[in-house]
Amino acid sequence: MEKWITAIFLLIFSQLIFPQTVKEVEIPKNIKIEESIIKETLIKNLFYEEIYQIGVFYIIDDYIYMTNYRPPEIMKLNLKGELVDRGGRRGQGPGEFQFCKDIRKLKDNIIFMAPYSVRMIVYNKELKFIREFEVEKMYMGFFVNKRNELIMITRAWPGNPYYYDVLSEDGKFLRHFHRRKNQPTGETISFDRATDQVYIPEEDSFWVAMANCYALQYYQNENLKVEIRAKKDFFKWVDKEYGNVTYKSYLDNSIYLAWSNNRLYHFFRKDEQIFCDIFDTRNYQLEKRMRIKHNYSGIAHHKDNIFYAVLYDENGDMLLYRLIVQLS
Repeated sequence: MEKWITAIFLLIFSQLIFPQTVKEVEIPKNIKIEESIIKETLIKNLFYEEIYQIGVFYIIDDYIYMTNYRPPEIMKLNLKGELVDRGGRRGQGPGEFQFCKDIRKLKDNIIFMAPYSVRMIVYNKELKFIREFEVEKMYMGFFVNKRNELIMITRAWPGNPYYYDVLSEDGKFLRHFHRRKNQPTGETISFDRATDQVYIPEEDSFWVAMANCYALQYYQNENLKVEIRAKKDFFKWVDKEYGNVTYKSYLDNSIYLAWSNNRLYHFFRKDEQIFCDIFDTRNYQLEKRMRIKHNYSGIAHHKDNIFYAVLYDENGDMLLYRLIVQLS
């Protein structure tokens, strides 16, 4: 116990005496956009599995987990798009929810948020309810680190200065990190938050994509180490008003982030099209930018350079695709 206290003290003291420096990388302008280097294969029309409108979409241990809006439930499919299990229902009772967000693996189970509430819900992988607990406030999202701590994403703004809270696996507050810089008075308020993230257990590190600009941030030991940015106005926005506050409403945005074999994949929507930037995380340089053929509603990483995605066809049916990125 004394060794842990000493280690924590030294870590905090060293950060005060030797401020952390952040490596900043700017993406070049006028990047060549490559076409037709992603192999897109239709796997299945999910209408036949009674999936009509999905919310979130993840792959955990070679199974697809997605939420069905009508009725609200979690669906588990194999990689052929075949239904394996389904669970959950609308309500406020134990294990019930109106919507579901950020399905993550927690030990041998899955855990997810019930948005617009302060509840975290745990199911087993057969989608049977195990337990739930409340947290102190509503969060924008979360992920789980290798110590089974919950890294909760907050909306950082003048009244809430931190980007991340760390909770125990039963929701007890442990610490927070990355304090927001003060915003100059009179500026249009930007409600900063991470829109997606990818955790790397081998390094105990993670990447996040910010929602309000093209900014990819790399954290190690809960310290910001690298930030990759495009030019300031790369993502377009319009100013809107809410009461006496003017804020930025973005027309372009980050969609999905994945990491594998020293490559970071960043999917983003710009000018009503989807692109994917691939970075080499050994030097943080952009390798290529690809235009995606279809305007997918959701994307999930399976392994290596293999992804799955969903979109609506002209009849409103949900289609499941496999995407293979051609890296050579």
